Amino acid sequence: MVNELRPQEGDQRYEPDQAKRDDVVCGDECEPVLLPGDGFDGNGESVSDALPLSRQIDWPSCLLQGNGQLPRPTMEKLSQDGYRGVEYVWPAWGWQGDANSRGVRAAACRYATLAHWVSQTFVATATPLCATGNSAGAFEIGSALAHYQAGNYITDAELTSGPPFTRVDYACINDPPAAKSPCSGAENTLGVLPAASSKFIDPAYGDNRCSSAYWTHDPTHEQQFLDDSVTSPDALLKYPGTSVYFILGGMDGSSAPRQAMLYESALEANGVATGMTCVANAPHVIESVADGAAAVVNGILAHCK
Repeated sequence: MVNELRPQEGDQRYEPDQAKRDDVVCGDECEPVLLPGDGFDGNGESVSDALPLSRQIDWPSCLLQGNGQLPRPTMEKLSQDGYRGVEYVWPAWGWQGDANSRGVRAAACRYATLAHWVSQTFVATATPLCATGNSAGAFEIGSALAHYQAGNYITDAELTSGPPFTRVDYACINDPPAAKSPCSGAENTLGVLPAASSKFIDPAYGDNRCSSAYWTHDPTHEQQFLDDSVTSPDALLKYPGTSVYFILGGMDGSSAPRQAMLYESALEANGVATGMTCVANAPHVIESVADGAAAVVNGILAHCK
């Protein structure tokens, strides 16, 4: 299990030329710390994930996911189908915290560093590395693809309930009108409620600039929010070797499904292999219901190869 990324200086695993303004967060080093954890080999047997940094795993496919995102039986099933699971855990302050007030785009370099490190450490040549993330975890992946060239090493991304702030300006300032959500049909805005944005967006800025703008529609930080978006004006939205698929819940009453479709539409316009699946009985945490977990597995089996 990959437990933590510690921003320091001097490690060549992180690509400084990709960091641009974000190097204040990650520096030239972001060293993952491996802790013992339960994994599963192709026979469903428990194995240790405390592996030497140089070891590469000769498995048909590798799946990077947040700790506990997919239920244990689901991971066992994927292991039997030839997928090596790599789980990661952020420290208590999450990937957004302690980001020197640089914002969510800068903080997302931590995930990009992790994904690149996993591709170099656990993935053998010609083995696909695929990723799945729910909600803010989907933002991490989208930002890595859009701003940190993760399309060079991620083969497929299965994004569930997000990215919930594809457009950070819409999420924070909450000024676009409500419209029908793609799966539930309910009228939802693109704004992220303050209870969520104070936890998942504000920490990256070191203040409450996002959550406080939800009701006031204060445009003071609009340009920074736009620049920090997955679909920012300078975002890379064409990944010839990467597919990106979206799994959304029919019971999700948040802004996440509509925000996710902003990214999906941008990818489709750029010729990226993409698509959307609705899981009628799934809430925001897609994998919390059996049909949602099954949809993620089906997406991985179909696209991660």
